[in-house]
Amino acid sequence: MTADVVRWAEMLAAGLTDHLANTTAGPGTFVHGDLRASNLFFSTGAPSELALIDWQGSGIGNGLTDLAYFMVFCVATPVRRSIEQEVLEEYHATIVSMGAKDFTLENCRNSYRRSMFTVFMLCLLGCSVDLTDPSFQAAVSALLDRSLTAIQDLDAMEFLPDRNERQLGDGLHAGLSRSGYTAYLALQRLRGRIAG
Repeated sequence: MTADVVRWAEMLAAGLTDHLANTTAGPGTFVHGDLRASNLFFSTGAPSELALIDWQGSGIGNGLTDLAYFMVFCVATPVRRSIEQEVLEEYHATIVSMGAKDFTLENCRNSYRRSMFTVFMLCLLGCSVDLTDPSFQAAVSALLDRSLTAIQDLDAMEFLPDRNERQLGDGLHAGLSRSGYTAYLALQRLRGRIAG
């Protein structure tokens, strides 16, 4: 990863509490939590019907996180770029027609942009599993690339938590995360010495 990406990840970790609070603000909707192609089934009849499986991550949240997740995990970057504005306008019109008050198209777009960092975090979590399988490694790499490209395309860096405005809880969380990662690396080195 580039130095900029590492810096983004560190800023996100340091302000995780604020990021999650800001991402969940806005109209609450029922969210799937893992909205990707392998969990979608379409009927062959007319009109086409959609069925979703794998509901263990579902609940009340920000539907734009589901949308951002889907756009990164299931839509090629050139296609995402070409349909993104139309998709956001349709999402906004739908949520407003269902009763969302004081939720402008700009609020919708900003929430979507902010949600790209949540998708980035999920992609980073994919890096924590065994990446010895080349096909899995390629898939994780492609998703990271897509999420980083979306963050850059949408100029979402403005939504990174400001280090100067962090609360004590965020700093504590970041410190504990660093300590845990240091312990993990030490255990990996120890395992290597024992096995060797």
